[in-house]
Amino acid sequence: MKYEVKLSEDGKFVWQLPQEDITMELAYRMSADAIKLARAKNIHRFLSDVRGIRNISDSAENREFAYEKTEEVGYKRDDKIAVLHDADDVSHIFIETVSLQAGYAVKLFTEMQEALDWLLAPDR
Repeated sequence: MKYEVKLSEDGKFVWQLPQEDITMELAYRMSADAIKLARAKNIHRFLSDVRGIRNISDSAENREFAYEKTEEVGYKRDDKIAVLHDADDVSHIFIETVSLQAGYAVKLFTEMQEALDWLLAPDR
């Protein structure tokens, strides 16, 4: 499985950069590494850059990830997760939908600046 997890230059969020199409196993491992780094730095913001990368998991796997694996891997409901994807790639829409239904702050973006603005906006 190929992915990179790193701290943003300003230290405000953790980058998740998959380098191959996303299976639930890859999502789980990448998320676990991202959360480990984030918690060590007291960070609750994540940017998953999936441009050029498709979600190849089926809807049942996406639903299981959102409702079971997300909490198991360590995401909290006060975390914010921005997903930067290609405008013509609809493979990530369902995971956003079921994540929101499960109570997580996940939002898809096609523009980096919009993703950063949402991700770094102060909590209310």
